Amino acid sequence: MLGVLSIHQEYMLTRYVEKWTRVGLSTQPLDRVRASSAVDEVYRCAGLIPPAEKIFMDSPLSAATLAVQYMKTDRFLWLQTRDDIMNEVKLALKDEVRQDVWDLAKSRIVEKIRMTGRSTWDHVVECGREDALEDACARAANPDAPATQKWAGAGYNQYGYSWLAFYDFFLTEAKIGFCAKLGGLIAAAQETGGFWPFENTAIIVARPAAMKYDDARRLHCESGPAIRYADGWGSFAWHGVRVPKAWIMDKAMLAPRTALQWRNVEQRRAACEIVGWHKILQLLNARVIDKDDNPQIGELLEVIIPELGPERFLRVQCGTGRIFALPVPPTMRSALQANAWTYGLAPNDYRPEIRT
Repeated sequence: MLGVLSIHQEYMLTRYVEKWTRVGLSTQPLDRVRASSAVDEVYRCAGLIPPAEKIFMDSPLSAATLAVQYMKTDRFLWLQTRDDIMNEVKLALKDEVRQDVWDLAKSRIVEKIRMTGRSTWDHVVECGREDALEDACARAANPDAPATQKWAGAGYNQYGYSWLAFYDFFLTEAKIGFCAKLGGLIAAAQETGGFWPFENTAIIVARPAAMKYDDARRLHCESGPAIRYADGWGSFAWHGVRVPKAWIMDKAMLAPRTALQWRNVEQRRAACEIVGWHKILQLLNARVIDKDDNPQIGELLEVIIPELGPERFLRVQCGTGRIFALPVPPTMRSALQANAWTYGLAPNDYRPEIRT
């Protein structure tokens, strides 16, 4: 039984986070030969004969559309190629390593990268749900599957990589050989964007052509889809929140009142940011907390936003005369303090400069 990790192995935990984060966020075009070989290995690891036919699709949407048709005539091998193998290896590994080693690797690998991949995949799933394919896929494949699995097919797609990173570590660094049964899934996650396995055919999905983020590594693009596939399909996001395509591609059509009354609270905040808080504040009965004589320092306002509660904003005038508003923490007590906060400074250290 593996009771302790060496210093080198503990160091390598971090490297596996880096490696598999790159896998999950890759936008590299597929090498079809390598992708096909990886999927074949999934079948062999499951004790199955690799399919004679491989079909490459440009997006999860086009792949799922085709998969629904194949489910009518070909046997879908979800459990055999993923869940059965994963469960077998998981049980065996739990008998092979001590609980504290398991917990250490899980916290250092799985929990570090799970949310990045899960968030990205959720955007893809939600976008697919809007295209009315999820229910059809679920009924054909596995009516009892959780919502987050209904588009996943049998193989781990490139976003569901946190547990594969975990097992890859124990296979490669800890030399626990039976983890090799996951070798096909590990290879397929690195060489494809996902796949749908059937008895006679494998539908292989391309990686995204582009993925864009903000500074906090949240999906975000102000001028197009945050996730874009080669066939044009994708998901639109504003600082990590999935939003309707029209909000990004035709911002002028998003009215301040529509933004303020949007039902989904996270999307409502995103809509308000897209419209511009200075326009939103015009619809609300803003209370002035503090107003500085210098318009470039501005005024501190408080408003009640439906379902969000009280929020504070700094409304300022830049050197060009343009008025804009910025959300600030509720602890702000003066316009000067709020303005200094936007620069990461204390009020006594702040000297106003022209904003552009």
